[in-house]
Amino acid sequence: MGVTGRSGGGTQTAYIAALDDRVLAAAPECYITSFDKLLQSAGPQDAEQNLMHFLAKGLDLADLIEVRAPKPTLIVSTTRDMFSIQGVRDTYQEAQKAFQALGKTEQLAKVEDDAAHASTPKNREATYAFFQKYLNNPGSSEDQTVTIFSEEDLFVTPGGDVQKDRKGESLFSMNKKYAADMVQKRAQQSTDPKNIRAKAISYSGYKHPTASPSVLFSGKTQMETYTIEKYLLKGPGDYHLPVLWLKPVNTSGKAILLLDDRGKALALKQGELAHQLVSAGHEVIVPDLSGTGELGHGYMQGGDSVIEGIPLNLWYAGILTHKSLVAVRAEEISMLASFIKKSFTAPRPLAVVAAGTFTSDLLHAATFDNPFDGIVLLRPLASYQSITEERLYKAKFAMSAVAGAMQAYDLPDLVAGFRQSKLLLVNPVDATDQELGQEVSGSIFKSTLSKQSGQRSFLRTSVKPEEYGPTIGDWLK
Repeated sequence: MGVTGRSGGGTQTAYIAALDDRVLAAAPECYITSFDKLLQSAGPQDAEQNLMHFLAKGLDLADLIEVRAPKPTLIVSTTRDMFSIQGVRDTYQEAQKAFQALGKTEQLAKVEDDAAHASTPKNREATYAFFQKYLNNPGSSEDQTVTIFSEEDLFVTPGGDVQKDRKGESLFSMNKKYAADMVQKRAQQSTDPKNIRAKAISYSGYKHPTASPSVLFSGKTQMETYTIEKYLLKGPGDYHLPVLWLKPVNTSGKAILLLDDRGKALALKQGELAHQLVSAGHEVIVPDLSGTGELGHGYMQGGDSVIEGIPLNLWYAGILTHKSLVAVRAEEISMLASFIKKSFTAPRPLAVVAAGTFTSDLLHAATFDNPFDGIVLLRPLASYQSITEERLYKAKFAMSAVAGAMQAYDLPDLVAGFRQSKLLLVNPVDATDQELGQEVSGSIFKSTLSKQSGQRSFLRTSVKPEEYGPTIGDWLK
């Protein structure tokens, strides 16, 4: 038996051939490369091509070839593919050693053509010849002109839609049921905040920063009623976070770290939240976190993983490395808090406000290590479960999701771990980015509401954007 396929078919070919002993000859096309070269170029591609913690466990695509040795294998590639050609060559060289050790070097071959992500005549003919040799098929390996079946000829049900005609399941409906089953099982687990914290750390890949953050002051700009100081803060990796510190002439004495998922440039525009807060006399510190603003646009070109302008390649990289984007941002938030507090000449309270998808990142950061005297979440995603319940969920919410988390916890579990006098939720949303309202939000966070015991309400709904600043200011008092 032989198996071949291109792109997603190349993925399936590599998986099946590695795991099913019935496959004698395999020719994965336009998929095999090495992850180090892929991460340095177009980034990880489709979701199914990124197995959970694959790199963290010491595996690479060469391993899918090596476990087949010495069975006949042909790596089919193109030089201008999204799958790095250098990675193809590196993988071939590595896998050759396994075939050589078993005395069958000739049974691993590679063909490449100068083309983009495509099946070229040269590569097709090489594939025909490969299967003719190892499956003992007669005939010519030259590409021939043949009559292509019409779409209707290929129907296996009257309407051509197997799922609809046979009343089958979709990937969405199966995932929705799977998620509901996980929620039910999770209900039997401990909800102790310490246990939830340990699970969130484990699933996210978070590591608490131990080094003191290195800071570079890069100048300041004088505005009419406030000054903007500019800093570069060394992040947990080999990069720096750009940070703006807004200091009003007439200060309230309060400092607020503002995390806006649109980036600091938009957050500072006239009438936006940063401007509202600094106009009220609050010092406002606005950074760009990984994946946004000056640290955004990663993997935006090439490949299939940019959906609704969101480079999901970044999220896939976290799946592979067991280092989620949530963990990276949580570490960045911890370092920002340390930098701000060390900058105070005398001890002062520090509040933090997150807007949009950054609310999930902040919830995790404050669960892991909470240096903040007040936490405000603007338009927070109410739960990861809502992503599984909405077929057309907004892709942006995936970026701040922890892969596998629903087996152990969800966002309301993190909310329940805070004293409500220190936490304010404003306009919670579902995964379609629609506001939920007081009744639905209250139902989602009912376990937290039931523990309030007369404390100030931590849930506000129907708050207009122009009211965010005053609402936060009143709550901080």
